[in-house]
Amino acid sequence: MKYHQKTGVPPVDRGMLMFYNMSDVADPETSNSILDLGAAKNYYYNFDSYPLPLDLALPLFRWGVVFREGKMVRLINGLGPEALQDESRFVFRDSAHVELQKSTYLDGYYLYEGDEIRLEWVSAAMLRSAVRDLNRAMPRQPEWVCFYHLAPETIKQFADDDLEAIWNDLDR
Repeated sequence: MKYHQKTGVPPVDRGMLMFYNMSDVADPETSNSILDLGAAKNYYYNFDSYPLPLDLALPLFRWGVVFREGKMVRLINGLGPEALQDESRFVFRDSAHVELQKSTYLDGYYLYEGDEIRLEWVSAAMLRSAVRDLNRAMPRQPEWVCFYHLAPETIKQFADDDLEAIWNDLDR
């Protein structure tokens, strides 16, 4: 969409803005690749000249990004802090960064002592902030909003009232 004059416009009646995964997940310096509102600002161009009406997909998923010796080795979908409470195996450096104290299995993956996990997630507050930003950038408001998640248990992390509030925040 940002460069639609160069890349073209798909031959459809509507498009969907997939508003997630904007930052480099493999970069150890990235704080949250799922929803990075600072990085999103780089994409707030050409909404007014884009010829298709756009609907909106917002992320509800979370994951753990596993790093070994500074390089990303895998994603563990659905991983949250509740799975990392065993202090003999995991030490939290802060709310999003965990270091393995000894080699272990986690969700079917073998991880090594010294591996690091960056937890990434979105909250209802982050989504509401994203919607407020999008309201300013998009001249035509979406008709449909898709709440995207990678696993059925993820949706349970959000209250129905929070999802309804996000929907109601859209200027329609």
